[in-house]
Amino acid sequence: MNINIPEIESLLKEGCKLAAVKLVFDANRDSGIGLDEAKHLVEEIERGNEPTLQNFNRQNVSKARYSISTFNGKTEVRFAKDGAALQEITPESPLWNDLKEAFPQKKEEFAMLEKQYKQAYNTEALRPENSLFISKNKNSIPPIVVVSIAVIIVLLAIFLL
Repeated sequence: MNINIPEIESLLKEGCKLAAVKLVFDANRDSGIGLDEAKHLVEEIERGNEPTLQNFNRQNVSKARYSISTFNGKTEVRFAKDGAALQEITPESPLWNDLKEAFPQKKEEFAMLEKQYKQAYNTEALRPENSLFISKNKNSIPPIVVVSIAVIIVLLAIFLL
């Protein structure tokens, strides 16, 4: 195997894991190492182990995949398993636990996404009694009605004077 460990470690420190995998793949194309094997070797180096294919088993390669993208401040998580098409999921989705099981090494990242989701979709803030249109006290007038009446009175005063 042709592996330049210092160069791969440098790429990993820069956050360029994909480039490290490509480097290993390209350098060992003639020896029959595929992308899965190259990824395994890079992950071994990332863990601080000697890069070897001794523990690599092609059948253990997960058929699950996911993507995380952020657009206009909204983070979207897409997940697929067993060769299915990627679909958007949230922490409330039944597939969320499958995602966490398929990628245990991303446990912290998924926990952070769950926290962001709960903050963005704060169920407490969405409760009807916390709405502008519904008063918390059943005997009082909702705030929107009070504001509307005040606006009407001000407009009438302006036009009648």
